[in-house]
Amino acid sequence: MASPNKVTINQGRVLPLPFRFFILIAVLAGMSFAMSNLPEIPAIMVCIVISFLIPLAWTTYYILQIIPESKTIKEGYWIMGIKKLSSRKYAGVDKVFVNISKSSQRATSYGGQTATFQDQEFKAFLKTSDGQTVELISSKSEETLMNRLKPIQKKLETSIEKNY
Repeated sequence: MASPNKVTINQGRVLPLPFRFFILIAVLAGMSFAMSNLPEIPAIMVCIVISFLIPLAWTTYYILQIIPESKTIKEGYWIMGIKKLSSRKYAGVDKVFVNISKSSQRATSYGGQTATFQDQEFKAFLKTSDGQTVELISSKSEETLMNRLKPIQKKLETSIEKNY
């Protein structure tokens, strides 16, 4: 039975969108090549085998689980419904804190014109009483981040600190 206070956080896909599309196109090209250059039965077998790469590429996520009852943090992958996690123990939850990360990038054209692009991202971390720090979630919007942190805060029974 699942723990009622278990926190499971989807931390995003493993492969970026361009790589997923590249795998999709490569698999379709491989299927087309197999169907046109191999006898029928081996071509079908090759197509079946390489077709498993598509859902593998599109359904692989980084996940993080925090189980307060057993004081365990599990990190790993969720691949087509199968979890592959490594776990570690912690002494207790100290706090959840939020940092802001600001970045600036300057682009200069050949004509000498410059443009500066500024960006900021809010990142939430979990600090344990034994000194471990684990990144929980991030967002471009502070309001979105805080809304996503509220259920995590309730389950972990801790406070949220803003470090900005």
